[in-house]
Amino acid sequence: MRSAVVSAWRSSATRYVEDATTEDDLVTVGYRDRLFTELVANAADAAMTADVAGQVRIWSSDERTVHVANTGAPVSDDGVRSLLSLRVSAKVAGAQSVGRYGVGFTATAAVADRVEVRSTTGSFVFDRARTAQVLADERVATGSRRPPLLRLAWPVDEPPAPGMDTEIVLYLSDGNSAADLVGAARAQAADLLLELPGLGQITVGDTAFTIEMAPTPPSTPEPGSVDESGVSIT
Repeated sequence: MRSAVVSAWRSSATRYVEDATTEDDLVTVGYRDRLFTELVANAADAAMTADVAGQVRIWSSDERTVHVANTGAPVSDDGVRSLLSLRVSAKVAGAQSVGRYGVGFTATAAVADRVEVRSTTGSFVFDRARTAQVLADERVATGSRRPPLLRLAWPVDEPPAPGMDTEIVLYLSDGNSAADLVGAARAQAADLLLELPGLGQITVGDTAFTIEMAPTPPSTPEPGSVDESGVSIT
């Protein structure tokens, strides 16, 4: 698929501009603020596909790297094709699905210049700098458009985190902080857990959010309590 895309770019400057513009438009207009919504929605679909109560883990390994891992169905061949296309979704018509890749994954390009997708079925990486080198080597006319992140991918030999079936690793671009992103994920976790079917737990850093039916809680919830929505925070 990579060689086909590069060949199309080399043959048509218009095709390259279309791809680069489409990704930038989706990032800046449609999906910039939906990073964790989109990634957790994909995790929810993976859980429903595997018929399990899905678990999601979000953490940072350093100040410029954020990990989002989940249990459930690993990345399929259709999922790979979906991730490599700005216009294709791996959703099945009529199926119960809230994410499962599609254009929502372009939210990653708003915060990262390198994204690894690690799954039990295989792993690969998107890399803006590596794409830029290919463009230079192949003498593709790029005009003023920066290289798209999510059109070319390369295989990598990295498994997902232990106990997880898929892991997205975001190597952040300038101006983005792992601490800020993990904080944003923590603020959204309870709502996402309630809104998305198929999930049983979202863990952000050291904080676990778990669906749990319970009576009305005290007015000031504390760690270990259950809030009024039915989400246990530990």
